[in-house]
Amino acid sequence: MKNIAKVLGTLAAMSLLSSCSAIGSLSPSFVEGDECTAENPQIIELEESTLKCVISAGNKLTYAEFANSIKTPVQNFVVSDMATCQIKDRLASPDGRFTGGSVGYPAVGEMPTTGKIKVAVVPVDFSDFPESDASFLKEQIETVDDWLMRFSDGNLAYDWQFKNAWVRAPKEAAFYNWAHGTYQPDGSLKFEVENKQSEDQMISQIFEAADKTYDFKGVEYVLFVLPKSIKEVIRHAPDLRDYRVQTSQGSYQLGFSFTAGIHHEMGQPWHQWVHELLHSHGLRGHAPGSEFPYQIMAADNEAGKAITAWDAFILGWLDEERVACFDAATMGSQTVQLTSMDRDLPGIKTAIVKTGKNELVVIESRRKDKFSDGFPENFYGVQAYVVNTDSDGQRYDGATDFATEKKYFAYYLRIDSEDHGKGGPTRNGSPSNLNVVAYKGDSFTHGNLKIDFTDTGDFDTIVISQK
Repeated sequence: MKNIAKVLGTLAAMSLLSSCSAIGSLSPSFVEGDECTAENPQIIELEESTLKCVISAGNKLTYAEFANSIKTPVQNFVVSDMATCQIKDRLASPDGRFTGGSVGYPAVGEMPTTGKIKVAVVPVDFSDFPESDASFLKEQIETVDDWLMRFSDGNLAYDWQFKNAWVRAPKEAAFYNWAHGTYQPDGSLKFEVENKQSEDQMISQIFEAADKTYDFKGVEYVLFVLPKSIKEVIRHAPDLRDYRVQTSQGSYQLGFSFTAGIHHEMGQPWHQWVHELLHSHGLRGHAPGSEFPYQIMAADNEAGKAITAWDAFILGWLDEERVACFDAATMGSQTVQLTSMDRDLPGIKTAIVKTGKNELVVIESRRKDKFSDGFPENFYGVQAYVVNTDSDGQRYDGATDFATEKKYFAYYLRIDSEDHGKGGPTRNGSPSNLNVVAYKGDSFTHGNLKIDFTDTGDFDTIVISQK
């Protein structure tokens, strides 16, 4: 797996930050907004707060103030009714059935988005790739639990079905290397291999073997895990949803995926599990910023593994008091203080502005934190992206140019100055675009909508207005 801490590591201003001296104490000579240089402390501890050297508009380094005791900010804005922002998508089935993922509200999946559901973790080995100990998967399960508590705000939990017991597939490993279709930049599907046996045979054989050890009654999703040593022998294995499985033990309707060779290359299994499970909870995913390193549904193994505010919103994971909903036609000018989607702090998580019949602009704050630890030290910023709920949800993986990105159901806005440059390579080798992250003093423009990032600290202050 690549060192994802380097994904954004080429950011010149972050290098400047690391060159500052470490800590000063109770210094009255600096205040918030002052420029900080290599000769000045990066961190200045005051009596009730701390000044930290952060990057700001124009790639300048200035001091921002962070409270020693964080309090929920007092907000003074006028919102629209929440239904204004609950725009449905044309992908939704009239009878509420799972149709492959939602781009609008609410997300409709093969699995519920709240409550407690059964998920099985089943390690599978082969006569030519034998294994004996699967205890390492317990830590992966605990990490998913931790992620889910953070980002679903306790609305969803998994009842894990797991035993430290490898299931032996009836044939050698090569018989389960699946002809996985990979989306190309032009939207077409490319298949890498030919199957040695049919997809149905692979699935039936593995479920039949697993059903002797694992009980799939009531299970909504199965996460099969192959040996780490499998590599190119099984680069991909079947990945299907809302699938009817028949074994000698019973019949099951469920979804499943495999942690195969390509996924072990990407790192620990847990973030692949979350990505695939969220698809089955109803997220179309892969936007905004397909292959960009900012959120788990764009590329699950990159620097940032938080969920976007829009995805959390349509899943029903953001309570109304965490969302500021506006109608661009009537909002005037509104000031909102945002708490980061990455952090477990109180306050407003997102501002959503309806800009058209089927269009919204979603604004959220970002930070380096527990599930975004691949970001550089002191990383922060605001992102804004357009959501089009009339989209067909098509994917064009590997195409990170702006023209192609705008074909997705969601795409990141670029800051008006576009002077932040590029970060390090993403998983597909393309550079990350740092112009999708605003620093204090930057702004975004979409049509007549203007978003000014006016202040930072524990929370990010934005002013949203019509030009």
